[in-house]
Amino acid sequence: DFLWGYLSGKNKNLLVARLPDVLMILSIALSSIAKTPWLYTPIFMGMGAANDGIRLSFQNLILIVAPEKQRPVYVAIQNNISAFGLFFSIPGGLLVTYLGFNFTLTVAIFLMLIGFYLTLRLRIKNQK
Repeated sequence: DFLWGYLSGKNKNLLVARLPDVLMILSIALSSIAKTPWLYTPIFMGMGAANDGIRLSFQNLILIVAPEKQRPVYVAIQNNISAFGLFFSIPGGLLVTYLGFNFTLTVAIFLMLIGFYLTLRLRIKNQK
């Protein structure tokens, strides 16, 4: 969290949008090879930090992109879309049950790579 706040304070919001994706991809990949409970500590820490970075980057980028008068609407739409994402645990559980843990991790990494690619296409004035 300190890293994301520091980078955001330095006006590096696009970097805050990209680094958490990389951290999440690495954490998911590490979880596929973890054999001992001790390895899950850095995995969950990495996933938690990445989740916080993703959440912060969404909020910051909405505040940058949205016209001032329409910011409440943009934030409300973003919150509703994020809440919809909570239901993805159900198909995720079905994937794990029927197709296995490693398949589900592969799908998650693939989706995170798509998200990372999309962050590379973001262009915002005065952002790095």
